[in-house]
Amino acid sequence: MYVEGELMSSFMNEDKVKQLIEISNTCDNSLLNDLIDLFGSETLRLISEIKVASGEKNILKIHKSARSLKLGADYIGAKKLYEISDHLEKEASEGHIPRNIETIINELEYYYCQSSDFLDKKKVA
Repeated sequence: MYVEGELMSSFMNEDKVKQLIEISNTCDNSLLNDLIDLFGSETLRLISEIKVASGEKNILKIHKSARSLKLGADYIGAKKLYEISDHLEKEASEGHIPRNIETIINELEYYYCQSSDFLDKKKVA
């Protein structure tokens, strides 16, 4: 049976999202919106960098971009993006480009969309 909270908890860290909302409520309501917007633009840029770097077989760039993506995903609570980028970062740090890099990029894009859609609903009007 589908339960919305269970789906969300599979790709988002609910506690981190709640913390960001609480911080935003105590400081400046626009802070949350700014963080969500920054997450969106940076995540798209980093996924694009990973795509280009994979085509160029540039392991160092894949490692750097995956690490940056992992850190941003962790901060905003995008659990699946964190897990996927962590795996990619580890592979690249060992000098490997995964054979299924295209699948990994597709998963990054998919979970970016899921996370972004969820976070957009949390924006303060």
